[in-house]
Amino acid sequence: MPPRAHNNRMKKIFFAVIAACAALFPSAVPTFGYAAAEDVRIEAVAPQSVGSDNADRAYGEEGGRIPSQSGGRPLPIEEPASSVHKNSVLVSSFSTSFNRGADGRSYNLALAASNFCFLEVGEGEKLSFNGIVGMRTEARGYRRAKVIENGEYVVGVGGGVCQVSTTLYNAWIRAGLSAESVRAHSLPSSYCELSQDATVSDVIDMVLVNDGNGPVYVDAEVDGGTLTFRIYGTKRSDRYEFRTEIEAVIAPTEELIEFVPALDGKDHEVVRAAKNGYRSHLLRLTYRDGVLAEKKILRRDVYRAVPAKILVAENSD
Repeated sequence: MPPRAHNNRMKKIFFAVIAACAALFPSAVPTFGYAAAEDVRIEAVAPQSVGSDNADRAYGEEGGRIPSQSGGRPLPIEEPASSVHKNSVLVSSFSTSFNRGADGRSYNLALAASNFCFLEVGEGEKLSFNGIVGMRTEARGYRRAKVIENGEYVVGVGGGVCQVSTTLYNAWIRAGLSAESVRAHSLPSSYCELSQDATVSDVIDMVLVNDGNGPVYVDAEVDGGTLTFRIYGTKRSDRYEFRTEIEAVIAPTEELIEFVPALDGKDHEVVRAAKNGYRSHLLRLTYRDGVLAEKKILRRDVYRAVPAKILVAENSD
């Protein structure tokens, strides 16, 4: 068993209690950050399975964060001292950072990540993110935070969960595994590169496929302001690199003008700066025996350009 299995079992119990308290007494639940303790070795902990009963789970809200391009990072690969299965090793991992000061968003992120405690995905099986995480509602403990809706940032329940799906996606493809269904946000994300994000919502799911050899085990950890996903399974001989390539820059359209009665003595105010959109793709490079063996475009995406929005006082000249 992985040395951190006991920590993760306690993590799931902890978040279940927090979610129940949040539903019953929202004002009484403090903000928090989960930090793993030192590695703990135990005799046995049964992993989760994608075949577990998720009948009470549905879909959730699309998350997001105001963009400022900075990518996540894969962590160094190290074989664990003990593993989920006797033939399992740490195949890949990926981390993204988040602002712990954004209480609602960081809370939602940690709550969603707690569903992945050495989750087993058998060979040939599919992992539905919405099927595992379930509905993101206030009744289930999720809080209000910024989400993307129709290309705009608004406040909604479950903001931040898309960072969990994105981090999982990046760890998954770095294990050499496939995605059956993945979709980009309408706007660039701050926590990953273009064409490396994975949005989820009540109508959008991320579906991953274990097309490797043998089962894999998915584990998530929130430590301070860092979210990490680790994929355990059969050791692979291939090595992968991923590269985002921009195909085109999309210029914003003309600014949006909105007239208002007054602006505290000003004649106008820019409330939203213009931002470029992008057409991009994600390229996977596969190396065998140290030699580049394959280049493959995994996906192509389009991110909206955002026009400037200007408020103009009606009494201005």
